[in-house]
Amino acid sequence: MDAVVGFLNNNIVLTVVQLVFGIAIKRLPALAAWPNKLIPLFNGLLALLIKLGGPGDAEAAVLGVSGAGLLNLILEAGAQTLLTTGIHSSWKNVWQNFAKASLRSR
Repeated sequence: MDAVVGFLNNNIVLTVVQLVFGIAIKRLPALAAWPNKLIPLFNGLLALLIKLGGPGDAEAAVLGVSGAGLLNLILEAGAQTLLTTGIHSSWKNVWQNFAKASLRSR
């Protein structure tokens, strides 16, 4: 289990998982009723759970998560979510502008 959560804890893998989740909510008919504004909230919660469940730094003296460690994990999850939201918005804007430009040229 630690290997799977450790794999998901990789920032690149987590970004891909969050992007796929956001696209799935927008494209799957069963999930289409969910408001788009909830996607970053769910992505942030997903990132926080993965960061909390993932293997931590190798500190033998620390048992559990301290207050500063928890704040650090929350900030990491928030930064990860902002990054993913920015990537998704950028891609969406690029493709929308590309579609508009290609329709105008016809």
